[in-house]
Amino acid sequence: MNKTKFVLINVFLLFFSLQLTAQLELPAASPLATAFQKIGTTDVTIKYSSPGVKGREIWGGLVPYDELWRTGANAATWIEFSTDVKVAGSEVKAGKYGLFTIPGKDEWTVIINSVWDMSGTSKYKKEEDVLRFKVKPVKNHFHERMLFNITFDDPTVSTVALEWENLKVPFKVESHLSDASSKEVRPSPKSMVHKRIGLTDVTVNYGSPGVKGRTIFGGLVPYDKIWRAGANEATTIELSTDAKVGGKAIPAGIYSLFTIPTEGEWTVIINKVANQWGAYKYSKDEDVARFSVAQKESDHSHERMKFGFKNLTDNSANLVLAWADLMVPIPIEVEVRERAYSNIKKALKEAKEDDWVVYAQSANFAVDQNMKLDEAMEWIDKSLGTKSHYWNNWIKAKIYFAKGDKEAAKKWCGNSREAGKEAPENFANFERNVAELEAKLN
Repeated sequence: MNKTKFVLINVFLLFFSLQLTAQLELPAASPLATAFQKIGTTDVTIKYSSPGVKGREIWGGLVPYDELWRTGANAATWIEFSTDVKVAGSEVKAGKYGLFTIPGKDEWTVIINSVWDMSGTSKYKKEEDVLRFKVKPVKNHFHERMLFNITFDDPTVSTVALEWENLKVPFKVESHLSDASSKEVRPSPKSMVHKRIGLTDVTVNYGSPGVKGRTIFGGLVPYDKIWRAGANEATTIELSTDAKVGGKAIPAGIYSLFTIPTEGEWTVIINKVANQWGAYKYSKDEDVARFSVAQKESDHSHERMKFGFKNLTDNSANLVLAWADLMVPIPIEVEVRERAYSNIKKALKEAKEDDWVVYAQSANFAVDQNMKLDEAMEWIDKSLGTKSHYWNNWIKAKIYFAKGDKEAAKKWCGNSREAGKEAPENFANFERNVAELEAKLN
């Protein structure tokens, strides 16, 4: 499958998504993601969209210095605390907040704002700030996709870090009201990671043990024995749609995830019984699938065991277990094209006559997937018949290019530029997309 190219600028897409009357769910260029950890007795959750580097200059380029940033893409990133906490040493009440930043070359401003439900920074007001503090960014190993990591420091303190490209922006969150001696405060805290792959939500819940100077694989975690792939309760994986995990067809649902580590290949097990403690009541008879994966040496050491996602495309990703000096990638594949096409047909059936955006979105997805180009042309003509905008003119140019008609594509690129004169500030940001297409036409 060709990787979907959603090159619309976020401001434009968010602005017009507010005007949609028909709900259309398509794969996102910056998919939804969630990070969760229990810090002491406090649940900390971060919900964000995860943009990619894609060969671009990020800091001081795509993300300008000294300007307010949503700390992600699409809707504003938010952070939620189930109890009162201290963030970077200052008290913050329990609740859900917008998490904004102002990146700088040498120092960032991190902002906790009382308004969390907004498109980008559209409703941001400084007077709604709950807390502002400064953070020094540090050099980091490379991340193609922006992510948030929450890393256990001690029973009541964790480090929250934004990581993207070669930069990390860390700050401390303390569950200062927690009693570290309480049984609720676990040495291997509850953690969760979630990513949307195409149109499928994949969620992994696990306990996150630490190395603590011990030999992990072949020591604390014996070879050739079943392991819960974490600590405390069995690790679980939840799929919102049918998927292939390790090449095996797995129906939508929630499952336990076990492994059998060896010095070479590992066995990964998907088991029907999600709610179980460790592997004490594990039954092979309840297995849905077993498959082998090769372990890999990590490019850096992980004190805390964690799950994350790498090599994300619009229909696949690797779920990666990382601990100590090893990584174990688990491939996941999902069906996108037919599910998206079904969503398109439903949305167009429900669309109002003047809903030009949903027709343009549908055509844009089809041409980026190089599928159903005749229908895509019908959809974009319907959109243009309602409103001529630089975006839908550009989409029509892309369709002609996909059909092999370069002259018509050139004409519609010109139409896009002409329509852009009606909104010069927005088109200034969008113009590079037209220029990229024009370069292919010469």
